[in-house]
Amino acid sequence: MNDSLRRSSLDPRPSIDGTCRPTSGATPPGCLTVVFRGSSQSLGSRPSTLNSRCSAFSLVEVVIAIGVAAFCLVAMLGLFPTGLKSVKNTLDQTAAAGYLDAVALDLRNTQLGSNVSPLYAINLPAPGAVSTNGTKFYFNEDGTTSSTSASLATRYAVQLTCSNPSSLVTVAQIQIYWPPTATITNALGVLESVITINRQ
Repeated sequence: MNDSLRRSSLDPRPSIDGTCRPTSGATPPGCLTVVFRGSSQSLGSRPSTLNSRCSAFSLVEVVIAIGVAAFCLVAMLGLFPTGLKSVKNTLDQTAAAGYLDAVALDLRNTQLGSNVSPLYAINLPAPGAVSTNGTKFYFNEDGTTSSTSASLATRYAVQLTCSNPSSLVTVAQIQIYWPPTATITNALGVLESVITINRQ
């Protein structure tokens, strides 16, 4: 009697995974129930596999990322010439300002009674003479001066105009511009200063 009840409690049809198939909610004899992550499954059955895959970038995402990186790289490369030009202009202005101060200091150090500056030999009008004279010379990259811009080492041109508004002082207008082969009107950069020199 017990054997017949036991046989009747099992479904004679085999399941797909070969486990016991109960006909009612109770676990049939001979099948051990094991709990997998909160769900009960018979021992003979395999646990349900999670539908999970390793995360990875798709081909479309990789192509988009490469395109964005290439766009940013091209934009950065386009800024390099502008940045280098800005740096060069800053260096030129700094050097020209130094030469401008040097010329002004040389003119101020001209001895009383002399009409020639001690360092760059700039000719000044005689004290008291109502006259104006202009001088032009060039600075080389090593700081030396020359009278022509033909040399490849020439970097700056100096245009100097001196006048005597009275017998006591001389007014000097100093203009430095670059490149030296240009003129003041079309030069890349120009620095200008006006100084007064005591002549007595």
